[in-house]
Amino acid sequence: MDLVFSCMGLTRPQRGIKSKDVDHLGYRALLEDALAHGVRKFIYVSVFNSQRMMDSDMVRAHELFVQDLRASGMPYAVIRPTAYFNDMGMFFNFARKGHVFLFGDGTNRFNPIHGADLARICLDAAEETDNSEIAAGGPDIYTYDETNIMAFEALGLEPKITHVPLWVGYIALFVMGIVNRPLKSIMSFALSVSRMDNVAPPTGTRHLRDFFGELAARGG
Repeated sequence: MDLVFSCMGLTRPQRGIKSKDVDHLGYRALLEDALAHGVRKFIYVSVFNSQRMMDSDMVRAHELFVQDLRASGMPYAVIRPTAYFNDMGMFFNFARKGHVFLFGDGTNRFNPIHGADLARICLDAAEETDNSEIAAGGPDIYTYDETNIMAFEALGLEPKITHVPLWVGYIALFVMGIVNRPLKSIMSFALSVSRMDNVAPPTGTRHLRDFFGELAARGG
């Protein structure tokens, strides 16, 4: 094995499993195996703007592994996408139900990237000889409100968006930490990205409006 490319991660709450178990310790075990077997490069997909979201268990676990990777001596590339089109499918599903709830005022900006465009970046990184950390966003910048309005438009529905103040989200996060810690980790990340702009250097050729249109066309 010459190359490890991994984008695994704990993205849904699971009882008895924490972000650190997958996004830090799981990756570290994979890295140790790669080192033992002479792998020549490790390509790892982390998170854009991670330094501003270290209060999230999920982001902190990812960045602990990045520290391990840097210190290992293994040649590496760390890819840092802003958000994935597939994640935007969550907004599409809410829109299909007729109502979207958003943390914050919906004005923060970001540029999500299609998985195929991100894969191209990873392939290019495999050919580089130097260690690198690559921020990656899609070609178009949207606010969260604009993203959800596009989803409603693709479905032919009147947009209905309710903005939930961030302080309400943090109260819910505190309660979630008592009754459902796995869900708290996921919710903490959602709150973190809802309080800031998340715009990386634009790349790729695929557009979110087209992605929503494809979902609507196939009823997905």
